[in-house]
Amino acid sequence: MIYGIDIGSTTKNVNWSLLKEKGIEFAVIKATQGDYRVNPNFPELAAAARQAGIATGLYHWCDPLRDGKAQGEYFLENTIRTEYDFAALDFEQYWADWNEWPGKIKKLLSPAKISKAGSITAATILNGSRSVSHIAAGKMKMLVYTRASFIHDYALPAIGWLADYPLWIAHWAYPSGRVTLTWEELLQKDAPCQMEPALPKGITRWTLHQWSGDRFILPGMNGEKVDLNSYNGSLAEFRTWLGLEQQTGDEDLLSVLEAQIENFMLQAGELNHALQAYLSAQKARP
Repeated sequence: MIYGIDIGSTTKNVNWSLLKEKGIEFAVIKATQGDYRVNPNFPELAAAARQAGIATGLYHWCDPLRDGKAQGEYFLENTIRTEYDFAALDFEQYWADWNEWPGKIKKLLSPAKISKAGSITAATILNGSRSVSHIAAGKMKMLVYTRASFIHDYALPAIGWLADYPLWIAHWAYPSGRVTLTWEELLQKDAPCQMEPALPKGITRWTLHQWSGDRFILPGMNGEKVDLNSYNGSLAEFRTWLGLEQQTGDEDLLSVLEAQIENFMLQAGELNHALQAYLSAQKARP
């Protein structure tokens, strides 16, 4: 299983080298929201993550109260000087009044309005990131983060365009609450290796799965809770999908060593056979 994290605007200090050492292969960092908010920490976080060898995505929070094209352009304008490996659209807002969030929501946006905002914002980011003027020109992957219950309850028209994008599905395997663990304890005991996330109607495949919310406190995160994710495939497939160079990990090194040992044993067997034949021939001489 290939693991990653995602972080919002409050995260400032991350020990990326430690996370890479513990098996984290990708990170998704919040960059922008609507057409009015930028995470001031994202350029530094993205640069440090990529320096540590972690594939890095930047995400935009889609606010359906704002024009979709303006939102997409806002993301592109604010990320144009930052190296990153993929983009994502956070598509989950259904409330019409930010003063009600995150409490009891009474004022809801229409499903059509929510869907339209998501569709236009996603298309604007994807098309813009492929233009020759953008730092990621020609190689960008664009995911949409959402959850099945949100689509079914608040944004059903989005079914019509969601299938055009790789999906980053939120489906948590654990309840809320704070738990402090080592990475070894998490990945050996708590990671839901076999869990399949619930998908929106008509969708048959997911790319990333966010399987925990703000629950786990882990080394390298400066005491902050972190969201955990997995990729639907192998590390080689993940890096191929993003157009990244393949890494030689421990498993690859082990395969090489095993092949070398097997070859050595074969050669030793052949030498021993030749030696025994020689000794037999010597004994048989008068």
